[in-house]
Amino acid sequence: MLAAAPALAPAARQRKAAAVPAPASNVPPTKRVHKPSAKARPNEPPRAMLFTKLGAFGIVQLALDKVTWQQVAIKYLERGPAISKYLAAEVTNHSRLAHPRVIKFHEVFLTPAHLCIVLEYASGGNLRDYLNKYGKMPEPVARRVFQQLIEGVDYCHRLGVVNRDLKPENTLLEFTKRSKSILIKICDFGYSKDTTMSAVKTLVGTPGYAAPEVLGYQASYDGKSVDVWSLGVMLYELLFACHPFLDEADFNDAQQLWRGTTRNVLAGKFVFPGDFVSDEAKDLISRLLTVDPKQRLTIMGIVKHPWVQMGEDAGRAELAFKRNSERAQAHSSCRQSKAEIEQILRDAAKLA
Repeated sequence: MLAAAPALAPAARQRKAAAVPAPASNVPPTKRVHKPSAKARPNEPPRAMLFTKLGAFGIVQLALDKVTWQQVAIKYLERGPAISKYLAAEVTNHSRLAHPRVIKFHEVFLTPAHLCIVLEYASGGNLRDYLNKYGKMPEPVARRVFQQLIEGVDYCHRLGVVNRDLKPENTLLEFTKRSKSILIKICDFGYSKDTTMSAVKTLVGTPGYAAPEVLGYQASYDGKSVDVWSLGVMLYELLFACHPFLDEADFNDAQQLWRGTTRNVLAGKFVFPGDFVSDEAKDLISRLLTVDPKQRLTIMGIVKHPWVQMGEDAGRAELAFKRNSERAQAHSSCRQSKAEIEQILRDAAKLA
């Protein structure tokens, strides 16, 4: 169940619904709208569709919530057999989370043909597109982005949720109006696992971001340590704007690229191109991309690392780490109870 690497031929995830005809494709994009009353008018739909996007695994629509006056993203997935236990885990795990560094889960609802997942809308695109457009980040910028990733991942881990597919494509962006600072939000929990329920042992993820113990088919592994490995790959990309384990010589052959990437990951083989990155940053990356998970840094080890504590950001990561302890005790902001969500998922597995 490994997802294809960015340079590989796309492979559909079996747990996801296939792309389907857009459920409101005749709705023209809305350029300007007027603020409605606090509550939607009788007999009106609670959301106004702004535009539709056909994605690799279904339909995504930008919509306007007429009650909260917020823009939201709605994912449409076909009802029926495609509503698997993996998709159910994605929904239930995500619905438990409420953190500024995680895309907010609002609710789920059904149409005759689709399961609809309503999520927070992030307007800045994803981190992959940003890196492709602007290239590597200066260390202070990369540090702040990386600290935010740590905050979000640590919070998820405190609630027993491991992601297992952290990567730039699954990291959405917002930009503050005054300083244009980058705010990140983790958005995809399709391969997530509730570690309080059972051991983590499934072969899932994206080859270029999956840890050696995953690609090596270990009977079970520490999902938290797997996420830390993925954070190491992402930090490398933030600072160098390239992937540590992809061999450019293999780009014209997808199968060879897969084999070469896997071979490099299993061996922990990578190099640092150039001398424009500090020794502290290189040391942190090396400690994250350690093949032996027992020797790999933990989240707490990352928070205390000298590179994370440098400059104006000194102490910020530790403060966020302490706040996560309080946030983990708070209730989710999801509009529905766990029982309601589970019932909707059961109904979604049936065709209307």
